[in-house]
Amino acid sequence: MPDPLVPCASDTLVGELRALIERARGRVAQAVNSELVWLYWQVGVRLRSELLGDGRAPYGNQIIEAVAAHLMGEFGRGFNKRHIHYMVRFAEVFPDTEIVHALRAQLSWTHLRELIAIDEPLKRQFYTEPRSVVSSAGAPARSKPRWTGCSLNARPSPNSPRPWSRRRWTRYATRAG
Repeated sequence: MPDPLVPCASDTLVGELRALIERARGRVAQAVNSELVWLYWQVGVRLRSELLGDGRAPYGNQIIEAVAAHLMGEFGRGFNKRHIHYMVRFAEVFPDTEIVHALRAQLSWTHLRELIAIDEPLKRQFYTEPRSVVSSAGAPARSKPRWTGCSLNARPSPNSPRPWSRRRWTRYATRAG
């Protein structure tokens, strides 16, 4: 309970301090996520190229199981077999370092896991390409990935009268950006 003899801080001051703390927490969370995404990509690349030989050796699953058992024992369940598979898939889907650097600055690991589950490269590209956002003042705002506010399956159902062809999806993806 505040001391009645000490003058109360104004609501404005407390609000400003609260905003500073929340922004700092957000930046810390984003930095941690970015580093984790980078780590997971590096783990995936290492396993994919060094242990699996890019060809998914027949014993590759056994290697992943053994690596997962060792890492999980030391670093926890974030390195279980399923998560190691996500890391390898991440490295397969996004082999380019520059793309990974751009994605890790904008998307969380949870978003990226959903993206790597998309088998069609064109669909995946649609959600990873930045789109120009116009601010209320009419000036372009910073680019954000299309992921923001989108559903991964934001397209007509297969039963719709006009099914989506690759050509139509390309036109839609180009026009939407």
